[in-house]
Order: sequence, then structure tokens, then C-alpha cells
Amino acid sequence: MPVVLVSAIQERVRVLCDLPAYTTDTPITSAMILDLVKVATELLAGLVGASAAAELYFATSTQLTTQPGIELVSLPPGFVSLLRLSWQKSATQDLPMEVASVDNFDAWPGTWSGVTPRYRLLGETIQLFPTPDAAHALNIYYATGLSPTAATDQLVLRAGWDLWIGLQTAMLVRARQQKDPSDIGGLLAKVEGDMRAQLRRDRWGVRRVRDVRPGGDRGYPRNGRWW
Repeated sequence: MPVVLVSAIQERVRVLCDLPAYTTDTPITSAMILDLVKVATELLAGLVGASAAAELYFATSTQLTTQPGIELVSLPPGFVSLLRLSWQKSATQDLPMEVASVDNFDAWPGTWSGVTPRYRLLGETIQLFPTPDAAHALNIYYATGLSPTAATDQLVLRAGWDLWIGLQTAMLVRARQQKDPSDIGGLLAKVEGDMRAQLRRDRWGVRRVRDVRPGGDRGYPRNGRWW
């Protein structure tokens, strides 16, 4: 997928809204435009997650390590939603972990050797039941979403998504300026419609058009061709 600089999106917004170069003294400051781009990218991540599935675009994985006697382990940076958590019990055993029930929330005695541990998400951490008795490796598969923190950040996007972010940011700028955003809103709606259609194709695939004419799709050749 294409890689787009946040600064390139900011420049597109500046041109769309006829803004001066961003500084600390301009009506839309450099810090303000970064915050607005961040809001737009988070809106995009939500739209993608609702229309398709976050794991199609933002899935990643890493390995966490527990500490003996400590029931909490920190979630990885950029974590948005959990897709799968497993315990790497050995080189050949990767055991999926289940969400703990309310009955497991009290301290769970015992070691991990005789049970498959459970977990729950607690703030920015994973709480483990029972409390780890040693250093254990956990494989976490999760969605990151989009959340830029600097103009130099790079966003990995599908083609056209950067245009949506730019237009959405321009709408936010117009709102702050108390100006009519209808000219940008119409283009945003068109881009979003195309994007939603692509998300549906990504999720469900392209349906084959069936030939319903006599002989079509029934194993009979047409003009010497099978179709």
C-alpha cells in the first residue's frame, strides 16, 4: 500500500483552504493542523473498522514477556483492539488464551504448568490469571489503527485514503473558521462512497457475474469459448 507523509496531507489542506504557511502565529498553527489531521486519521480508522475489519489493514503482532509474581503486562504501543492472544508454552506449543470470567478475577492460585492461563484487558495492560510464576512469552495479534504524532510520520494507506483524510481535515478547518464547507463536503462524500465500495470488495470479494442466458453457466461453449 502507498506510504504518505503527514506533512503532504497538511500541505494539501493548506492549499484547499487557502491558508498561509503553518507557523506558531498563524490562525491555523502547525500544532493545530497536526491535531486536526490526527482526528481525521482516527475517523478514517473507525470508518474502515466499521465497514470492513481492522485486521484487513491494521493487523500486526509482537511478543510480550511476563514477569514472575506480577499479574499485569503492558499492551504494545499503538494498540487499538485485540485480535488474538496466545501463550508460547514451548517451541511447538502456542496455546490460545481465553478471556477470564468474573469467577477468575480473584487471585488464582497455582502455576501455569497445569492450566491454560486466562486474561482480561485492564486499561493499558493485560491482567493474567493465575499470576505468572515465571517469565512466559505471550504472542499478541492486534490492530493498531492510525494515530500520527508528527508531520514527519508516514501513514501506510490504500490509494485514495490520503485524499479522504485531507478533505476531512479541510472540513474541520472550515468548521474552526466558521466558513461554508459545502464545496469540500460534496467531494468528500464522493471519495467516501468510492472508499466504502472498495472496503466491501476487500471484505467480501468481487462477485462473478453469472450468465443467465440459455446455455450460460451450464457448461455449453459460446463461440468456441467456455465462459
